[in-house]
Amino acid sequence: MIESGSPVPSCTGRAERLFNEGHEAYMRTGPHYDFDHYRQLKVLEIKERLHQDFTAKLQLAKQKAQDHPVDEGCQEKIQEIKQDIIKNKEEES
Repeated sequence: MIESGSPVPSCTGRAERLFNEGHEAYMRTGPHYDFDHYRQLKVLEIKERLHQDFTAKLQLAKQKAQDHPVDEGCQEKIQEIKQDIIKNKEEES
């Protein structure tokens, strides 16, 4: 039991004040993280990866069309991929 006039409450208040001062100093001197910039870089990275995937799919479809010139499904697939590329670019805007 703590008696009135005991030094403990003042120690607790002093410790809390020191803790708060230390925390404020840490927050002022810590690094500033630019999360908006980080998120923008991630979005650009994802867009680039999608572009690469579409390009690879288109190249494979064109190669398949060359290997199978009578297969009209190959030409349809090329057109679908081109439409997907256009649709993706419109969504980016």
